[in-house]
Formats: sequence, C-alpha cells, structure tokens
Amino acid sequence: HVYVGLPDAAARSAILRIQLEGVPIDKMVDLEQIGLSTGGYSGADMRGISDVAKQRAVNREIASGQEDCISLSDLEAALKKVRPGISDKQIQEFEEWRDRQAGPNLSPDDDE
Repeated sequence: HVYVGLPDAAARSAILRIQLEGVPIDKMVDLEQIGLSTGGYSGADMRGISDVAKQRAVNREIASGQEDCISLSDLEAALKKVRPGISDKQIQEFEEWRDRQAGPNLSPDDDE
C-alpha cells in the first residue's frame, strides 16, 4: 500500500481546470486563488466543487433559456456545500501509518 497525501494548491487548481474544461467560466474567477483557499480538500472534493458549480450554471441556463457561465458566486456556493471529506485526525493517522510502513530511515552513507 502507498499513502498519497492531499493535493497541494497547484494540484487543486489543476483539478478544477481539468474538471471545468470546455465549460464557460466568468473572467472574474481565479482558479489559482480557489486552489489556495481549499487546503485540506482531496481531488474528489475538488471534483465535487466543480460539479456543484456546473449544476448551478446549468440551472440558470434552464431558467433563463440562455447560455450562462460559471461565476465566482457558483464556486463560493460550492465551497459552502462541499466540505473536506478527510479530517485532520484521519490525515494524521494516514501519515503515522505511512511512517510506520517506511521502516528505519537510511542515510545515503548506509549503502557502503
């Protein structure tokens, strides 16, 4: 088994960018800033945020009959709805498990 930690800010922004590819986004939306503000969110959590934001834009399109884009308020509402799925306690437990699995740390000089 391998423990892979949570994505960093750049990875979270990239996940949003990929999930929103081909979807019109308001020019006021800064995906890098959203990536910075979502510490503790997993890749699945980020997908959930994009799904909620897309659904809000689709709902507006249906109501108005006109194409709409994802707005900053869509993403802010998604952030309120989608909370991190992994607690700090779980992260600590995963990291402790990873450290136990790694065994004793060998220094580069131990090869000789």
